[in-house]
Amino acid sequence: MVLSEVKRLYQITAVQLRYGLDELLPEDPRLKLPKAMRKSLFWLRNEHPEKPLGERLRLALQELGPVWIKFGQMMSTRRDLFPPHIADQLAMLQDQVAPFDGKLAKHQMEASLG
Repeated sequence: MVLSEVKRLYQITAVQLRYGLDELLPEDPRLKLPKAMRKSLFWLRNEHPEKPLGERLRLALQELGPVWIKFGQMMSTRRDLFPPHIADQLAMLQDQVAPFDGKLAKHQMEASLG
């Protein structure tokens, strides 16, 4: 793994922890890595505990960029997989995302996909 990949992995993990998305993981003793990451990155606490989980998920996807927004848009079409409070927030990614520069989006998507 090259340095740029390690940096991006840290960025993704940091966003997940800042939005408390580790709450989505089931309680399972086999899931030691996420719990270890939460403990080792103790300075990255949930900065939005007052917000509902669905809203935190949507905001995290928006912060991660266009590839993640597209992933959220695809997930929003599968209402059978998510509870209503999460599905409703994901549906907001369909038409309530702030616009951004197309060239920047293309660059970020190319960088994300390699």
